[in-house]
Amino acid sequence: DARYPSEVEFWADLDAGGRPRRPAHWLGHRIHMPIPHRIHQTWKDEHPPRKLFSPRWARSLRERNPGWQYTLWTDAQNRELVRTHYPELLRMYDGYGSAIQRADVARYLIANTYGGVYADLDTECFKPFVPLTAGSTPPAGEGPATAAAARPRPPSLLLSYKAGGNFSRGACNSIFASSARHPFWRVVIDVLVNRSMTALDSGHTAVLFSTGPSVLREAIRRLLRLPDEMSITEPALELLRAHLGIAVLHARWLHPVTADRRTEDDEAARGADAVCTHHFVSSWVAHDPQLHARTEQRRARGDGIAAMHGPGQHVLRENAWSDGSSARGGSLGRGASSHGSAHAAAAAGVQFVVTGSMRRQLAELGYTPEDADALQPERARVIVDKHLRKPRSGVPARWKR
Repeated sequence: DARYPSEVEFWADLDAGGRPRRPAHWLGHRIHMPIPHRIHQTWKDEHPPRKLFSPRWARSLRERNPGWQYTLWTDAQNRELVRTHYPELLRMYDGYGSAIQRADVARYLIANTYGGVYADLDTECFKPFVPLTAGSTPPAGEGPATAAAARPRPPSLLLSYKAGGNFSRGACNSIFASSARHPFWRVVIDVLVNRSMTALDSGHTAVLFSTGPSVLREAIRRLLRLPDEMSITEPALELLRAHLGIAVLHARWLHPVTADRRTEDDEAARGADAVCTHHFVSSWVAHDPQLHARTEQRRARGDGIAAMHGPGQHVLRENAWSDGSSARGGSLGRGASSHGSAHAAAAAGVQFVVTGSMRRQLAELGYTPEDADALQPERARVIVDKHLRKPRSGVPARWKR
């Protein structure tokens, strides 16, 4: 983007510690804007399905943060926000091919307009947010995000680093905190507009690139004016903290577990510092068991980025999940075209998914990975909820897909 030209000479003149010798004049002066005590979540309506999202998770956000305003944004509210506050983006918003892309964009615009903490519905909270938003966390001390070390002034925007062995590694968009009208979001909007003009395939990685966490990472690069060949470094993140109040937290605070190492329900494994954890529901993809199995096979053979190889999971065009026994229509936005009905029907046929957390509990009850793949998702949920051990005679045929 011509608005963010690379500062080649600036990044070529570094001291022995990798820190720039020159002032980053384009970043301006220190921004100090407090993060409001507001929590935002989104779903297509006011009734997130309990089969996907435990009510305990949303309740934990409110209970651990008493006095904070809580808002569950719906489809209609998200689109109205775009229409009234960002009319220049409405055509782009309506034109996205999937519900999750509109949900991604909505969360950024909510943060820009109102500020506060955004958290996915599969986020569980264990401690108050205030130590993080007040900047009183101890130094991260290790890993690629130590710019979240304690500073005398609170951050104005918090992003969370997410560990892992695939595209998910890096700053993520499943939880973040921001002051209202932070300049970071203007750069995010620029990236969204740029990438909305790029033709992409229909796999899940295209979503991650066009509206997902890759957008936040590109916005960081543009703010820093990094040359294409340069990676984001610790000294670079320190510049963002010093000038713009942007802190990238170590994964242990908000993302203590990874999708390929599912230990979020194990308090010892997730660590004492964990404020939140992510349950990796991923309701926006079809969760094809065969594709999941192939990914696990590649991972078992030592492929460190197994999820990036092979065909991607199919992205559901519409959010057809419901809190009842059948799917209701609707999308996370009003821009889905009529030819999305086939995908909505497909979504209705997979009303529930066997999540990673469920798979681990099934294993504890004696079920093999092959059993988990074969089980009807609704049946798997009952088994987990009622702690039904695997029958000695094997999994009954009526339990299978």
